[in-house]
Amino acid sequence: MLEDENVSRMLDILGNKNRRRIIMLLRERPCFVTEISDLLMISPKAVIDHLQLMEREQILSVRYDLNRRKYYYLSNDFQIVISPEAISNAESEEMPASAHNEGDARGVAVAGGARAAGDASSKPSAKADIGRTLGCLSDIRYLMESRTELLSDLKALESEVNDKILELKTSCKEIIGSETELNLVLALAGYETSAEDLSQLLKTPVTEVAEGLRGLEAKGIVERKGSLYRICE
Repeated sequence: MLEDENVSRMLDILGNKNRRRIIMLLRERPCFVTEISDLLMISPKAVIDHLQLMEREQILSVRYDLNRRKYYYLSNDFQIVISPEAISNAESEEMPASAHNEGDARGVAVAGGARAAGDASSKPSAKADIGRTLGCLSDIRYLMESRTELLSDLKALESEVNDKILELKTSCKEIIGSETELNLVLALAGYETSAEDLSQLLKTPVTEVAEGLRGLEAKGIVERKGSLYRICE
Protein backbone atom coordinates (compact mmCIF):
# COMPACT_ATOMS: atom_id res chain seq x y z
CA MET A 1 0.00 0.00 0.00
CA LEU A 2 1.30 3.47 -0.84
CA GLU A 3 1.99 6.08 1.81
CA ASP A 4 -0.26 9.15 1.86
CA GLU A 5 2.38 11.33 0.18
CA ASN A 6 2.92 8.79 -2.61
CA VAL A 7 -0.83 8.39 -3.08
CA SER A 8 -1.18 12.15 -3.40
CA ARG A 9 1.58 12.28 -6.04
CA MET A 10 0.11 9.37 -7.95
CA LEU A 11 -3.37 10.91 -7.97
CA ASP A 12 -1.85 14.18 -9.17
CA ILE A 13 -0.23 12.33 -12.08
CA LEU A 14 -3.36 10.36 -12.96
CA GLY A 15 -5.54 13.44 -12.60
CA ASN A 16 -4.31 14.55 -16.02
CA LYS A 17 -6.36 13.03 -18.85
CA ASN A 18 -3.50 12.97 -21.37
CA ARG A 19 -1.19 11.22 -18.92
CA ARG A 20 -3.86 8.56 -18.39
CA ARG A 21 -4.16 8.14 -22.17
CA ILE A 22 -0.39 7.76 -22.50
CA ILE A 23 -0.33 5.11 -19.76
CA MET A 24 -3.18 3.19 -21.44
CA LEU A 25 -1.30 3.28 -24.75
CA LEU A 26 1.96 2.11 -23.18
CA ARG A 27 0.11 -0.76 -21.53
CA GLU A 28 -0.34 -2.17 -25.03
CA ARG A 29 3.30 -1.84 -26.13
CA PRO A 30 6.33 0.48 -25.94
CA CYS A 31 6.13 3.63 -28.08
CA PHE A 32 8.39 6.50 -29.04
CA VAL A 33 7.54 10.19 -28.70
CA THR A 34 6.34 10.89 -32.24
CA GLU A 35 4.24 7.73 -32.21
CA ILE A 36 2.50 8.77 -28.99
CA SER A 37 2.01 12.27 -30.38
CA ASP A 38 0.45 11.00 -33.62
CA LEU A 39 -1.77 8.34 -32.03
CA LEU A 40 -3.12 10.54 -29.24
CA MET A 41 -3.00 13.83 -31.18
CA ILE A 42 -0.98 15.59 -28.48
CA SER A 43 1.81 18.04 -29.32
CA PRO A 44 5.30 16.49 -29.12
CA LYS A 45 6.41 19.03 -26.51
CA ALA A 46 3.46 18.16 -24.26
CA VAL A 47 4.15 14.44 -24.73
CA ILE A 48 7.79 14.96 -23.72
CA ASP A 49 6.74 16.89 -20.60
CA HIS A 50 4.31 14.14 -19.55
CA LEU A 51 6.85 11.38 -20.23
CA GLN A 52 9.63 13.09 -18.31
CA LEU A 53 7.36 13.60 -15.30
CA MET A 54 6.31 9.94 -15.26
CA GLU A 55 9.91 8.83 -15.83
CA ARG A 56 11.00 10.82 -12.76
CA GLU A 57 8.27 9.10 -10.75
CA GLN A 58 9.58 5.73 -12.02
CA ILE A 59 6.29 4.89 -13.71
CA LEU A 60 8.01 4.73 -17.11
CA SER A 61 11.40 3.52 -18.33
CA VAL A 62 13.17 3.89 -21.68
CA ARG A 63 15.07 1.69 -24.09
CA TYR A 64 16.61 2.22 -27.54
CA ASP A 65 16.09 0.19 -30.71
CA LEU A 66 18.62 -0.52 -33.46
CA ASN A 67 17.83 2.83 -35.06
CA ARG A 68 18.57 4.56 -31.75
CA ARG A 69 14.97 5.60 -31.32
CA LYS A 70 13.96 6.09 -27.72
CA TYR A 71 11.03 3.91 -26.67
CA TYR A 72 9.03 4.44 -23.49
CA TYR A 73 7.35 1.60 -21.65
CA LEU A 74 5.64 1.01 -18.31
CA SER A 75 8.31 0.01 -15.81
CA ASN A 76 5.70 -0.75 -13.16
CA ASP A 77 2.07 -1.43 -13.92
CA PHE A 78 -0.37 -0.60 -11.17
CA GLN A 79 -4.00 -0.48 -10.14
CA ILE A 80 -5.70 1.99 -7.84
CA VAL A 81 -8.57 0.51 -5.85
CA ILE A 82 -10.84 2.75 -3.81
CA SER A 83 -12.61 0.78 -1.10
CA PRO A 84 -16.20 1.85 -0.34
CA GLU A 85 -15.78 0.43 3.18
CA ALA A 86 -12.77 2.67 3.79
CA ILE A 87 -14.70 5.73 2.66
CA SER A 88 -17.71 4.74 4.78
CA ASN A 89 -15.54 4.16 7.85
CA ALA A 90 -13.75 7.47 7.36
CA GLU A 91 -17.06 9.30 7.10
CA SER A 92 -18.39 7.49 10.18
CA GLU A 93 -15.35 8.47 12.24
CA GLU A 94 -15.91 12.12 11.34
CA MET A 95 -19.66 12.02 12.09
CA PRO A 96 -20.71 13.25 15.57
CA ALA A 97 -22.18 10.69 17.97
CA SER A 98 -25.56 12.47 17.96
CA ALA A 99 -25.75 12.04 14.21
CA HIS A 100 -25.13 8.30 14.62
CA ASN A 101 -27.99 8.06 17.13
CA GLU A 102 -30.34 10.06 14.94
CA GLY A 103 -29.40 7.93 11.95
CA ASP A 104 -30.05 4.73 13.91
CA ALA A 105 -33.46 6.01 15.03
CA ARG A 106 -34.39 7.00 11.49
CA GLY A 107 -33.23 3.62 10.25
CA VAL A 108 -35.50 1.79 12.68
CA ALA A 109 -38.47 4.03 11.88
CA VAL A 110 -38.31 3.67 8.11
CA ALA A 111 -36.92 0.15 7.81
CA GLY A 112 -40.27 -1.48 7.17
CA GLY A 113 -41.37 1.04 4.55
CA ALA A 114 -38.03 1.03 2.76
CA ARG A 115 -37.96 -2.77 2.61
CA ALA A 116 -41.45 -2.86 1.13
CA ALA A 117 -40.58 -0.24 -1.48
CA GLY A 118 -37.37 -2.07 -2.33
CA ASP A 119 -39.19 -5.36 -2.83
CA ALA A 120 -41.68 -3.68 -5.17
CA SER A 121 -39.07 -2.10 -7.41
CA SER A 122 -36.21 -4.61 -7.30
CA LYS A 123 -37.25 -6.77 -10.27
CA PRO A 124 -37.67 -4.00 -12.92
CA SER A 125 -34.54 -2.30 -11.63
CA ALA A 126 -32.54 -5.53 -11.83
CA LYS A 127 -33.68 -6.14 -15.41
CA ALA A 128 -32.70 -2.59 -16.39
CA ASP A 129 -29.30 -3.03 -14.75
CA ILE A 130 -28.70 -6.31 -16.59
CA GLY A 131 -29.68 -4.74 -19.91
CA ARG A 132 -27.41 -1.78 -19.28
CA THR A 133 -24.55 -4.12 -18.30
CA LEU A 134 -24.93 -6.25 -21.42
CA GLY A 135 -25.06 -3.12 -23.57
CA CYS A 136 -21.83 -1.84 -22.03
CA LEU A 137 -20.13 -5.21 -22.52
CA SER A 138 -21.22 -5.29 -26.16
CA ASP A 139 -19.73 -1.83 -26.70
CA ILE A 140 -16.51 -2.85 -24.95
CA ARG A 141 -16.21 -5.99 -27.08
CA TYR A 142 -16.65 -3.94 -30.27
CA LEU A 143 -14.09 -1.37 -29.14
CA MET A 144 -11.57 -4.05 -28.17
CA GLU A 145 -11.96 -5.77 -31.53
CA SER A 146 -11.48 -2.41 -33.27
CA ARG A 147 -8.42 -1.72 -31.14
CA THR A 148 -6.92 -5.10 -32.06
CA GLU A 149 -7.41 -4.34 -35.76
CA LEU A 150 -5.86 -0.89 -35.38
CA LEU A 151 -2.86 -2.26 -33.49
CA SER A 152 -2.35 -4.88 -36.20
CA ASP A 153 -2.46 -2.18 -38.88
CA LEU A 154 -0.14 -0.01 -36.82
CA LYS A 155 2.35 -2.87 -36.42
CA ALA A 156 2.43 -3.38 -40.19
CA LEU A 157 2.83 0.36 -40.72
CA GLU A 158 5.66 0.53 -38.21
CA SER A 159 7.42 -2.29 -40.06
CA GLU A 160 7.18 -0.26 -43.28
CA VAL A 161 8.56 2.81 -41.48
CA ASN A 162 11.52 0.78 -40.21
CA ASP A 163 12.20 -0.52 -43.72
CA LYS A 164 12.22 3.03 -45.09
CA ILE A 165 14.53 4.20 -42.30
CA LEU A 166 16.93 1.38 -43.16
CA GLU A 167 16.74 2.37 -46.83
CA LEU A 168 17.46 5.99 -45.90
CA LYS A 169 20.49 4.98 -43.81
CA THR A 170 21.99 2.73 -46.47
CA SER A 171 21.26 4.57 -49.73
CA CYS A 172 21.52 8.22 -48.67
CA LYS A 173 24.86 8.20 -46.85
CA GLU A 174 26.34 10.78 -49.21
CA ILE A 175 23.60 13.31 -48.44
CA ILE A 176 22.87 12.57 -44.79
CA GLY A 177 26.38 12.28 -43.51
CA SER A 178 26.06 12.14 -39.73
CA GLU A 179 23.97 10.46 -37.09
CA THR A 180 22.78 13.87 -35.88
CA GLU A 181 21.49 14.75 -39.36
CA LEU A 182 19.78 11.37 -39.61
CA ASN A 183 18.04 11.83 -36.26
CA LEU A 184 16.99 15.36 -37.25
CA VAL A 185 15.38 14.36 -40.55
CA LEU A 186 13.61 11.41 -38.90
CA ALA A 187 12.20 13.72 -36.22
CA LEU A 188 11.17 16.35 -38.78
CA ALA A 189 9.54 13.71 -40.99
CA GLY A 190 6.67 13.64 -38.51
CA TYR A 191 6.06 17.31 -37.77
CA GLU A 192 7.44 20.84 -37.79
CA THR A 193 9.29 21.90 -34.68
CA SER A 194 11.93 24.26 -33.31
CA ALA A 195 15.63 23.69 -32.71
CA GLU A 196 15.05 23.86 -28.94
CA ASP A 197 12.36 21.17 -29.04
CA LEU A 198 14.54 19.01 -31.29
CA SER A 199 17.38 19.37 -28.81
CA GLN A 200 15.12 18.20 -25.99
CA LEU A 201 13.62 15.38 -28.04
CA LEU A 202 16.98 14.02 -29.24
CA LYS A 203 18.87 14.75 -26.02
CA THR A 204 21.42 16.64 -28.12
CA PRO A 205 22.98 20.07 -27.37
CA VAL A 206 21.24 22.97 -29.12
CA THR A 207 24.51 24.02 -30.78
CA GLU A 208 24.91 20.59 -32.38
CA VAL A 209 21.26 20.58 -33.47
CA ALA A 210 21.59 24.07 -34.98
CA GLU A 211 24.72 23.03 -36.88
CA GLY A 212 22.99 19.95 -38.24
CA LEU A 213 19.95 21.99 -39.31
CA ARG A 214 22.16 24.51 -41.13
CA GLY A 215 23.83 21.67 -43.02
CA LEU A 216 20.48 20.16 -43.99
CA GLU A 217 19.21 23.58 -45.09
CA ALA A 218 22.25 24.04 -47.31
CA LYS A 219 21.56 20.65 -48.92
CA GLY A 220 17.94 21.57 -49.62
CA ILE A 221 16.51 18.89 -47.35
CA VAL A 222 15.21 21.09 -44.54
CA GLU A 223 13.69 24.55 -44.63
CA ARG A 224 12.98 27.07 -41.90
CA LYS A 225 9.74 28.97 -41.39
CA GLY A 226 10.04 31.44 -38.53
CA SER A 227 11.34 29.46 -35.56
CA LEU A 228 10.14 26.12 -36.96
CA TYR A 229 11.94 23.65 -39.21
CA ARG A 230 10.39 21.16 -41.60
CA ILE A 231 11.29 18.80 -44.43
CA CYS A 232 11.24 20.47 -47.85
CA GLU A 233 8.36 19.46 -50.07
